[in-house]
Amino acid sequence: MTLSEQTPKEIWDSLSYEQRLAATAHVFEKICDNAREGGTFRFLIYDRLGFREDAYLALYPEGMQIKNGFSL
Repeated sequence: MTLSEQTPKEIWDSLSYEQRLAATAHVFEKICDNAREGGTFRFLIYDRLGFREDAYLALYPEGMQIKNGFSL
């Protein structure tokens, strides 16, 4: 995860409504791009979303379930 002492929920709750909406829209777009154009879970988080290697454990297994279960 990150070096933050806050949980993902606490960080989420600290964002404004507009920030949460923009972040969600961006992530949805990237997930749909990955489903349409193809790509692994790693490609989604590193290349499409721009995270570093530490993101794999922070986003697994929920992200993997989304990736594997998504079909357009």
